[in-house]
Amino acid sequence: MHVSTGPLLWLFVLMQTSLAIGPTAHAAIGKKKVLTVGYLTAIKGELKDRQGLAVSGAVTMALNEINSNPDILPNVTLALRWNDTRGDTVQATRALTEMLCDGVSALFGPEGPCHVEAIVAQARNIPMISYKCSDYKASLVPTFARTEPPDTQVTKSVISLLRYYNWHKFSVIHEHAWENVAQSLEEQAKTSNLTINHMIAVQDPHICCEK
Repeated sequence: MHVSTGPLLWLFVLMQTSLAIGPTAHAAIGKKKVLTVGYLTAIKGELKDRQGLAVSGAVTMALNEINSNPDILPNVTLALRWNDTRGDTVQATRALTEMLCDGVSALFGPEGPCHVEAIVAQARNIPMISYKCSDYKASLVPTFARTEPPDTQVTKSVISLLRYYNWHKFSVIHEHAWENVAQSLEEQAKTSNLTINHMIAVQDPHICCEK
């Protein structure tokens, strides 16, 4: 099933990476090691398009499949520690530092902003895979991986479209939430010798109704 295969593969990669990069804190039960996977999700809060509830079920299912199959991670039992960050960087960083101090072996998430969290995880050399983070800066962190491309990646497609139709001048109207994408598009335009006539930021008229 697609819902379980994806998280199963991600968790397997996470744990193989964690076992390879060096010693991690673990508990021993008999001959088995118990490795704790940290999971930072967004179930509540104001973050739009939250996937926390759906992904949480898939993560739990994936852990159960791995633990019940002795051929995937022999002599290892995975345990899950999670926290609802509500899509907030401060809450996510607080939960992350507590998990790192308690010796998690790998991290899954966070959902929403992730650049700060990725750097914190890098400081302890702990691998992190985010299932829903579009922050392009996080891609520069060597211990970070993502399953969702950064928002700025769309600018390459826009530039290719403009060049295909020989449109050398254009204007950009964007919401404040897309400021990073607009800046990336501006940089790509300069590199491609394209001219931006206007760069205008607008306020979403419906944002007042969402609060």
